[in-house]
Amino acid sequence: MGFEAKGAAVSRGGRAADRRAIRPSFPPTVPLAVSWWAAAAVAFESSGILAGTFRCGAVCAALVCSAGALAAFAFARDRACIKTALLVVVGCSLGVAGGLLRATTFDEQREAVLSMPSGTYMLSMAADARSGDFGPTCFADLRLPSGATAKVSLRYPSDCGMLRYGCSFEANVRFSEFSETSAAYYRRQGAVAVATAIDLARVEMGGIRGSLVALRERAIALFDGYEGRGAAFLRAILLGDRSALDDDGFYRDVKAIGLAHVVAVSGAHLSIVSALIGLALKAMRVPRAAAVPLQVLFVVGYLVCTAMPVSGVRAAFMTAVALGSFYARRRASGIGALALCVCCVLCISAEASVSISFALSVLATAGIVVFGGLARTWCLAATGGRFSVLCESMALTSSSGIFTMPLAAS
Repeated sequence: MGFEAKGAAVSRGGRAADRRAIRPSFPPTVPLAVSWWAAAAVAFESSGILAGTFRCGAVCAALVCSAGALAAFAFARDRACIKTALLVVVGCSLGVAGGLLRATTFDEQREAVLSMPSGTYMLSMAADARSGDFGPTCFADLRLPSGATAKVSLRYPSDCGMLRYGCSFEANVRFSEFSETSAAYYRRQGAVAVATAIDLARVEMGGIRGSLVALRERAIALFDGYEGRGAAFLRAILLGDRSALDDDGFYRDVKAIGLAHVVAVSGAHLSIVSALIGLALKAMRVPRAAAVPLQVLFVVGYLVCTAMPVSGVRAAFMTAVALGSFYARRRASGIGALALCVCCVLCISAEASVSISFALSVLATAGIVVFGGLARTWCLAATGGRFSVLCESMALTSSSGIFTMPLAAS
């Protein structure tokens, strides 16, 4: 994992400020992640043209191909082009297998949920509820009779209030299909059906997760006595509660000035939280070997307290991988951590390959990792080494948009 330093020191007032642009080398996980992502997206989106028997055969063939490519990679000569090609084959094979398996599971869950009669079922909120044209809506995990769970789009009466992430309840539910215009969108979100609920009865949760969810609800309640855009902004960036952003068109204004990413819990938030807890542990003289798992646990707790947003989960993966480099006795690699994060997310949830928010999050981080140092060097050179804080901000903003601009424009 070599790094090559490029650039020169920018001098000001006779003093040299070493601001070298670091050009990272691309580790082997990058072609693996890119090919896995592309193949999973194609397989998941085109799975409808394959019948169940052909899907099973395609999955088996992809797994066999992946195993063969991995074996060839292990015994291949030390030539970068050959190993890269083998990793691309592995990524494509795993992507095809994962995409088709997730599509098959999705179809089976959809048929099982739609065949279930109306009755009382257990649900757990997978996200905060939002106000819609037909009342509050949100994503929820439905407990199936088999013991498994399936993600549904939940609609419930407005007199139940705005339910929060993590709360569990029993409700009288009936199920229906999505409309033709919205079916593709909900499929990409992993939701299998519409669940319309009445007579909700809250079920108290236990354990660490239940305690964190209760803590978040109490923290949100502290803001209920405050009105205005400032309170809505703080609720969003501190606790991931975006329910008040749509009041008076505030969220529309935030998007118009290009600050929508600020109210979405993402890598910037996790970096700040991780840095603060790291400084606190360092001040308490906690050994690095013990500080790393404590930081990871704190980041996971923060994710639960902010409703587990997708961008936050991606950033938490990257944080854990970067911190874990301490045990590997290697220098942390941002692009390597990002690629490994993409592979882990696709392994857990293949439908993330067709998620626009996931793509924007990954591409923005990739732009910062690859071009952030170069953009900072250019800004410092243009200002003669002055305004370093402003140059940092401009470099992050400009580099994050390099890869996201084509997708955002389309």
